[in-house]
Amino acid sequence: DISTQTAPDCCTLFMPRRPETHARIREVLEAWNSFDHDEMIKDLMQHIEYIDFNQCPSYKPPKVLPARHKELAPAEFVIR
Repeated sequence: DISTQTAPDCCTLFMPRRPETHARIREVLEAWNSFDHDEMIKDLMQHIEYIDFNQCPSYKPPKVLPARHKELAPAEFVIR
């Protein structure tokens, strides 16, 4: 089982050695505006995979379900 194998912490693997802590707002906005956010959301919504864990006998649902953002999640994914 892969979940029992030891592995380095992903934070130390992918974290930059010297993270930027004093970002300039102009550079942040420039990076932010370089993304096509609508296209990214559209692509993400097209690749959602729904898994029904209720079919798994060992699954125990959470007592409180997280809220869903109605604008981002289609109606069939919103928990009522």
